[in-house]
Amino acid sequence: MSRQVHFSNNVYYTSAQSPSPSVASFASYCPPSPVPTACLDPLLTPQLCAALTFHITDSPCPAKPSALRAPATTPSVAKLEVTHPGLAYFGWKILVTAADGHCVRIDEVLKGIYTSLRQGVDSETFHSLRSHQAANVTKAFQTRSRNRDGEANKGLKRVDLVTSVPIDTTGNNYRTRFAGLVPVLSKSQPSVPLYELKLI
Repeated sequence: MSRQVHFSNNVYYTSAQSPSPSVASFASYCPPSPVPTACLDPLLTPQLCAALTFHITDSPCPAKPSALRAPATTPSVAKLEVTHPGLAYFGWKILVTAADGHCVRIDEVLKGIYTSLRQGVDSETFHSLRSHQAANVTKAFQTRSRNRDGEANKGLKRVDLVTSVPIDTTGNNYRTRFAGLVPVLSKSQPSVPLYELKLI
């Protein structure tokens, strides 16, 4: 069975299905161990983030938006970065910058993640994937685009790389729900705090 992925430049590429999709699609990147940095607001941590009900494939629409106006970190920072193995594999990060130039808010982090992951992926990037990675990314793209009018025509997105590890052996369920951020190790005090995105 073959699978087809569509890029925003209207180029199609067909990838052979992997016989046994790897659970660790981007295993070549090993994120460093977390260490303390600017402390995250509890709503952005794995312990309490369930209250947000945020799926990275959908624009954030929190039930209590006023709670998300709080600073994302203590002390507050003007910018922060978010990484994920599916992004780090290509050397990409998500940069979130405070609208007021001083304090990144919780809602800005969520919007920053969503907006950044909506960036398109070109065919050259897709062709650089290993066969099992390409198969998983293609299936993630098809799953995301299903039942969304016109979404497939917008092409492959970075979110498809991030959500391309199947939850189970069926290959039909993917990790799309925000499961918090965790601080990432730095050899020296970083000028911009770095956090890893977790999904369930």
